[in-house]
Amino acid sequence: MLPVNTKVLHASLESEEDPPHITLHTMTLIPDTQPNGNEPRTTAYIDSPRYQYYRKKLRIVVIGSGFAGIYFALRAAERLKDVEVQVYERHHEIGGTWLVNTYLGAACDFPCHIYTYTFAPNPNWSRVYAGQEEILEYLKDVADKYNVRKAIKFKHTVKSAFWNEVTAQWDLTIEHEGEIVKDSADVFINASGVLTDAKLTVPGIYNFEGPMLHSAEWDSTIDFKDKNIALIGNGSSAIQLLPQLQTMVKNVDNYVRNSTWITPAFASDLTLEKGSNDNNPLYTEEQKKAWRDDPKLFLEFRKLEHNFNNHWHLVNPNGQVQKGARKEVAEQMRRVLADKPDLAESLMPDWAVGCRRVSPGVGYLECLAEDNVHVIRDGIETVTKDGIRTIDGTIRKYDIIVAATGYDTSRSANFELVGREGFRFTPEWKLAPRGYMALAIENCPNYFVFHGPNAPVGNGSTIPYIEHVGDYMIEAIRKLQTENYRTVMPKLRAIEAFTHYCDTYLEKTIFADSCQSTYKNRESGKIRGLWPGSGCAYIDVIRRPRWEDYEWEVEGGDDMMFHWMGNGFTEAELSGGDQAFYLDDAIANGPPPLA
Repeated sequence: MLPVNTKVLHASLESEEDPPHITLHTMTLIPDTQPNGNEPRTTAYIDSPRYQYYRKKLRIVVIGSGFAGIYFALRAAERLKDVEVQVYERHHEIGGTWLVNTYLGAACDFPCHIYTYTFAPNPNWSRVYAGQEEILEYLKDVADKYNVRKAIKFKHTVKSAFWNEVTAQWDLTIEHEGEIVKDSADVFINASGVLTDAKLTVPGIYNFEGPMLHSAEWDSTIDFKDKNIALIGNGSSAIQLLPQLQTMVKNVDNYVRNSTWITPAFASDLTLEKGSNDNNPLYTEEQKKAWRDDPKLFLEFRKLEHNFNNHWHLVNPNGQVQKGARKEVAEQMRRVLADKPDLAESLMPDWAVGCRRVSPGVGYLECLAEDNVHVIRDGIETVTKDGIRTIDGTIRKYDIIVAATGYDTSRSANFELVGREGFRFTPEWKLAPRGYMALAIENCPNYFVFHGPNAPVGNGSTIPYIEHVGDYMIEAIRKLQTENYRTVMPKLRAIEAFTHYCDTYLEKTIFADSCQSTYKNRESGKIRGLWPGSGCAYIDVIRRPRWEDYEWEVEGGDDMMFHWMGNGFTEAELSGGDQAFYLDDAIANGPPPLA
């Protein structure tokens, strides 16, 4: 009987020059007969060079080199084989949020020992709440230690990403110093974050002819000394900025559209000395040396996260934790603003503590009590060439305007993306974005995202979340690479059901109160900036992937579903590796307990 030539898809790993993507090859399959003499079956797998779980070459493109991009790049290098990882960074350096946000007073509002990679603790943090420059240096140190820079191209801005159904790749257009560069990716990962793109929605903001700064686009050359300035906003950035500005300017008007709760520093009861008036004390050299010399002691200190992760009870609007928090924060605001009691009352909202992102006000309330600070509650009608006109008709003139008006947190992308069936981030999608487990979205095969819809950005420290999401992505990529799959994306039904759960859960929490918040796009909008549960609950979910919630498209059609089993041998058997590996597993697991 003559051989029958049948085309099958597989990745060639025979030479260094092979392109890092799936190519079409020809394999000779030899028909045999079934025992009953009926339909033929093929037996050529035994002659195939492909062992079980054979890895096809993949090219992975990542956008962004902040905490998420750096983590994925270093873990992919450690845990994946036969992949090429390319990170595109639009700026000149790594750092993401901590490179861009250089405004005065920029700092992490979490204790810095919580805001670190779990595998790279830093006993040398200078103080409880680290500043922007120190966090940026930490990220650079991690990137250099793990040789991540070799995977990064700086000053490369991804402008568009189009899904190519024929090649099963993302076709990318990148801009580099005025030139257009083309690339393609088998797997595309968005690690660009949500706190880098300025949101400027102030009417007439570009009418102003003097210096105008946004907290995400800071100009350190501006001289504020003895100037009259306007500070627009009272979110996290404005709260950090005011204490820095107040001491150097002649006068500052703080435009406050919305009332908000100004809380003590996050976890201050866990990190600050009792009775201390310093809201952000330095760590002593003795403390840092003890942590360097005694890893066990340092780990015990770092476990302050245990208590910090306990805050989710706050989100129950009828719970005792919420009632206690509201009472405590109100008392603190009244105490600090005792000389301006009317201001204290006007700043306190009707909604629950936490409906809007909790704003730890280290020094902010104290500044509001100063004579050269004035709070303007009237809405802004327009910015003029030399000042601001409010809706009551009052015109105030300024030398400098500082807009601390937040960021684009729509959970879309800062580039054009077109997925399967023409999927785009339409205005309607941005109003109510939806995804799967905060890391994938509909009709976007082989695409993953950090900080997707319903990511736990307000559920605790974001770093453990980033690490577990990165680990999840790597496991999904390994499955795609070794089990003969062409594409993977979440099922639409899974997205719909997950979104339904999120909406049902969150609508009964404090976040559904009538507050303007980055957790939702409107006062009454869908809550897409929070996970429906605690940060620990999210990590627990992500550690147990539900692969059944995905559509896995088999390379070559469903008949090739078990093509990954190859020639029936393991890689170890064909490369001289350990062929009794299961004994090591048994020893590691130990015997079961006796009855």
